[in-house]
Order: sequence, then C-alpha cells, then structure tokens
Amino acid sequence: MKIYPHYSVLGSVNSYLVGNEESKEALIIDPGKITGEVLDHIEKNGYRLTAVCITHNHFHHHGYGLRTLLKIYKPKIYAADQVLVQRSGKVLRGDCTLTIAGFTVDCLSVPGHSPDSYLFKIEHCIFTGDSLTAGTPGYTLHSFAAKTLTEQLSKKLLKYGDELLLFPGHGPPSTIGAERRFNSAAFGIPQNLQPDHAVLS
Repeated sequence: MKIYPHYSVLGSVNSYLVGNEESKEALIIDPGKITGEVLDHIEKNGYRLTAVCITHNHFHHHGYGLRTLLKIYKPKIYAADQVLVQRSGKVLRGDCTLTIAGFTVDCLSVPGHSPDSYLFKIEHCIFTGDSLTAGTPGYTLHSFAAKTLTEQLSKKLLKYGDELLLFPGHGPPSTIGAERRFNSAAFGIPQNLQPDHAVLS
C-alpha cells in the first residue's frame, strides 16, 4: 500500500490517494479538490481508480473533486449519504467490512461531527475525516453530539495498538498512541487520569 497525501486549499482539506501495489487499483479518500498532481500520481503509477471514500458530507471534503473524478474515471462511491452515492456506489449503514480497491476496509460509523461521519481503516492506517484531528476531538455543534462522538471514538479506536497511523481530514497525521496520551478529551478520559491507567468500556 502506498499513500499519497494532497492538501486542498478548498477548506484546507487533506485528500488521500491510496494505491494497491498488487492489484494496481486505487481509491481516494475525501477528494476536496483534484489537481493535476493527483491525476499524475494515478496515471504515472498505472493505477485504476476504482473507488472514492467520503468520510462525511461536508462540501469541502468532496467539493469539486468528486465531480472531476466522475468525469474522468468510473469509481464506486462509498459514503453514508445517498445524495453523494447516487447510483454509482454503496450507501454505508453501521459498521461494516468491505473489499475496496483490493483492500479489506473497515468502515466505522462515528456520528458526532456529523450524523454521517465514518472512519476508514486500511491495513495499519485509519482515515478519520473530521471526527478526530491530531491533538483535538472533532468539532461538534452541541454537548449531546460531543458525548456521542467521544463514546464512538473510544469504542472504535482505543481497541487498536498504539502504532496505528491516523490520517485526519485537517492537519498533520498522528498515531493511536499519541492521541491516547495527549488527546484524552477525544475519548472522554478525565484529565486527572493517566491514559495508561484509565478504565475504558
């Protein structure tokens, strides 16, 4: 697996091209804006773009990028919003494991930042969208959404080892270990508890 991160000025969004070196398929996560550089990575590496995964339906995470890709390729769209998927993909409901671009992808529902927010786990990497940013939990509109998000992040992420890489929709990458230690608010861990000793359900 090779990951090519790209920064989109449209909403300051991170987009990720994930290439499968065995099948020569590729997928893109959150195509905020597709540039010639992204297309060059696809073409020069001989990839077939077979899928687009969208973490949530906020415009700057798919924006004009999805429209551009659909003009050039015929990817299957994976998202929890029927408007985005239309007739060219799969609407995600609940947690599921799918084969996408030759990868086994765990699709994890984490409502909170938005009702349709998803994490995508591919091998040793998790793409978090806006549900988790390095050092801070995802933005929410009210306390109930914040509580829901921390519960889901705790349940879905803390079961993994510290070495797993996290690729957020904004900002730099991180790891489970770094977030467990320095981002206790994202998991609902009281600040007076050391993460190593916190009891999580």
